[in-house]
Amino acid sequence: MPGEPPTTSTGGVLVNEAGQAAKAVPGTAGYAPGNATLNSGDNGTGDNAQSDVNLASPDRTDHILTGDATGGGHQWPGGPGKSVFPQDWSSSKIMNAVSDIATDPSIPETVQANGRIVKNGSVDGIDIRVVIEPASKGGGIVTAFPTNVPRNPK
Repeated sequence: MPGEPPTTSTGGVLVNEAGQAAKAVPGTAGYAPGNATLNSGDNGTGDNAQSDVNLASPDRTDHILTGDATGGGHQWPGGPGKSVFPQDWSSSKIMNAVSDIATDPSIPETVQANGRIVKNGSVDGIDIRVVIEPASKGGGIVTAFPTNVPRNPK
C-alpha cells in the first residue's frame, strides 16, 4: 500500500505496520492483483522499494537454502546433484529473488498435475523456478531453485 512499507511475512502474506495485507504470494488469502508485486515501489517508479523480503515460511526457507529430508539445499555450496545459486548470493538475496518472482503478476503461471503453481523468472542472469502451493492446500512458497546453472555432482 503506497506510503506504508510492508514489514512482516505471515503465511505468504506481507503485512504492513497496521496489520493489513500489503503484498501476497499467489495462492494465499491476501493475494489480489493490486497487492501482487514487490520491490516495484509506488506506481512502478521504484520509490519506497523494499529489500530483503522473504515470503516463504521458515521451514520452506530452510528447505530452499540448506535442504531437508525432502530435498532442497540450493544455497552455495549446495547438496549433491543440486543446482545452486551463485556463491556471492546471500540467503537474503536468494529469498528476496524468490519472493519477487512468486509475486510478479507479469510472470505467467503454469499449474502442475498436483495443483501447484509454477513461475519461472530471472534475477541478475539467474533463471529461477518457484513452486507455490495453491490456496486450497494452504498456499505459500514450496520450493525454488536456479535452472540455468550446472548441478553439483551426485
